[in-house]
Amino acid sequence: MENQIISHYFFAQALEELKSKAIDYNAVFDIAEDDFLRMLIPFTAQIEKVFEQSELTSLGLCELMPALARMALANVVYAHLASTSPHCDSYYNYCCAAMGVAVDIPFIVMGRIEGEEDEVLEVFAKNNSDAEAKFTAYLKETDTFIQEVKRRRDMGNTGEEAEPDIWLEFCKPYKEMRALSLS
Repeated sequence: MENQIISHYFFAQALEELKSKAIDYNAVFDIAEDDFLRMLIPFTAQIEKVFEQSELTSLGLCELMPALARMALANVVYAHLASTSPHCDSYYNYCCAAMGVAVDIPFIVMGRIEGEEDEVLEVFAKNNSDAEAKFTAYLKETDTFIQEVKRRRDMGNTGEEAEPDIWLEFCKPYKEMRALSLS
């Protein structure tokens, strides 16, 4: 029963977003509302899991839905449902279009600080440049980077000369990396 309630509210929120933007549902999706709801039901378990683990449950469902949608969609991608369900891509695209949501997807980024070993990190981002920026920001917060900047400043370096170089080896969506490893 709780699954059906969550599905209903998630679906209703998507329709509400469409109506608020004066978008004709049938023109956008070219499918009936019942088909859209049927497509949503297999992913209800993922939506419910995110809902139960969310710290936002003190909000009403209407206030929670946009945040829940983003988390659920990211969770669907992260849970590798794309490889096990023929409807995942459609579900993902339809929900993103309906809610105007740019969902962060997992990227695998590998790089290093000058003179250090490579580090591999999974980051959630909208695109490659966003993933690279998050990885660079992560490296700049490490003790190694901070200590190297301090050491260089103590030696009299200023500005960009005080920061060690950061090299990025690769940045790819997790889904692409997984497909490469399976081939």
